[in-house]
Amino acid sequence: DVYKRQGQDALYGMGGNDNIDGGADNDSIFGNTGNDFIQGGAGNDTVYAGKDNDTVVGGEGDDFLRGDLGQDTVAGGFGNDTIFGGKDDDILLGEDGDDYLLGNLGNDTINAGNGNDIAFGNEGADLIFGKAGNDTLYGGKDNDSLDGGDGNDLLFGNNENDVISGNTGNDTLYGGKGNDLLIGGAGSDFLSGDVGDDTLTGGSGNDVFFLNKSVGSDIITDFRQGEDVIGLAPGLSFNQLSITSSNNQTLISVTGSNQLLAKLNGTPGTLGAGDFTQVTI
Repeated sequence: DVYKRQGQDALYGMGGNDNIDGGADNDSIFGNTGNDFIQGGAGNDTVYAGKDNDTVVGGEGDDFLRGDLGQDTVAGGFGNDTIFGGKDDDILLGEDGDDYLLGNLGNDTINAGNGNDIAFGNEGADLIFGKAGNDTLYGGKDNDSLDGGDGNDLLFGNNENDVISGNTGNDTLYGGKGNDLLIGGAGSDFLSGDVGDDTLTGGSGNDVFFLNKSVGSDIITDFRQGEDVIGLAPGLSFNQLSITSSNNQTLISVTGSNQLLAKLNGTPGTLGAGDFTQVTI
């Protein structure tokens, strides 16, 4: 075990499975090799966990925590923390405060916790939870799952086939590349599938389903006429649209082309200009 003594600012693991406690003040802690348990304690601490499967608890203060190699569990605690997962499959916990979390490589699980957090999955098939607060979540590469939680969240699937849920609050969802599933949840949400053939479910609230040309054909599962609207990208207007019905679906296409923009499940009635709005993003 390694414990901080009076006036000692840098602590180093001994190469085995160490228990390192930084105590109070601003510490620099290096776990090195071994499956270490590292506590930063109070103060603004810097922790490099090193190799192997480590557990890091930042404690109070604005900490910089890095898991490095191995399957690590890194928890920020109280304060506005910066947390990096490193390689392998890590668990990152922001807990309280406005935190910045980066999964980096591997299939990571990120729970941002309370506060207005920013979380990046980066590479790997990641699970990212915003929890409480107005969070910004990025899936990154591979097939990711994002859940905004409470608050008005901004979510980006980025690449591949992602599942993106706003949960409660007025959320903004972008699928990115790939065939994505976007679920707005409770609240008035903005849903843009982006590139790919996406499925959009607004949930309760007054939602905007955003359509653009030449990016794919989307399915809108729960358009409610009089509550929701369909947002049109710059360069696309209601007068350019052809609206037809087939097999209990409403089809929205670009007039004079074979470009199908969206299928609306069910036939809510004749869609008019009032069901659409111009959107600039």
